[in-house]
Amino acid sequence: MDENTKKTVAQIPLLRTKAGPRDGAIWVNRLKEEYSSLIKYMEINKNADNDWFRLTANELGTRWSGKCWKGCPGYEGCRRRGSSYTRGSSLP
Repeated sequence: MDENTKKTVAQIPLLRTKAGPRDGAIWVNRLKEEYSSLIKYMEINKNADNDWFRLTANELGTRWSGKCWKGCPGYEGCRRRGSSYTRGSSLP
C-alpha cells in the first residue's frame, strides 16, 4: 500500500461494532459507524478533487446503490465512465 493510501485510510473512522441487520439496536450503531466512515471518505475525496462516486441506501441500510465514474478503483463493473451498480449491504 502506498503512503498516500495509508494517509487517507488513517483519517477514516474504524468500524468497531460487529452487527448485521438482524441484530436490532446494535445494527443501528453499526450503520451509524458505516455512514460516518463513508462521509469522511467522501469529504477526503472532495477536498482532494477526487470525487468518484455517489451512494444511497434504503432506510434499513441493507440495500445500497450508487453511481461511480473516473474508473473507480477496485470494482470491475465501474470501469466505464458513469457506470451504475446495486449491491447488498457490503460495499465494493
